[in-house]
This record gives sequence, C-alpha cells and structure tokens, in this order.
Amino acid sequence: MGNAAEYEAIVRLLATGELRPIVDRVFPFNEARGAFERLARGEQLGKIVVEIAP
Repeated sequence: MGNAAEYEAIVRLLATGELRPIVDRVFPFNEARGAFERLARGEQLGKIVVEIAP
C-alpha cells in the first residue's frame, strides 16, 4: 500500500486512461457463482467482473 499522494496519482492515471486495470473475465450476474469459484481456485489473472444489467 502506498500513501495518500501515491493513491491520488494512481487515481489520476486511471481517470485519464493512461493506466487501465487488467480484466480477466466478465461474468453475467446469473453466473456470479462461477466468478467466485474462479477466484477461489486462483485461476484469474486480473480482475473478475460480475455484470449487473439494469
């Protein structure tokens, strides 16, 4: 973990699009269990997203 100034710098980079998180996989809400199982097995490389449609 960094300090507050480092956090603010990262947030600025994210906001400008210079830094983008790696998304491993997007799961629809009805497959959320599979998303958590993937996390539990440690198979992901990056973020797991559970998409909730309006």
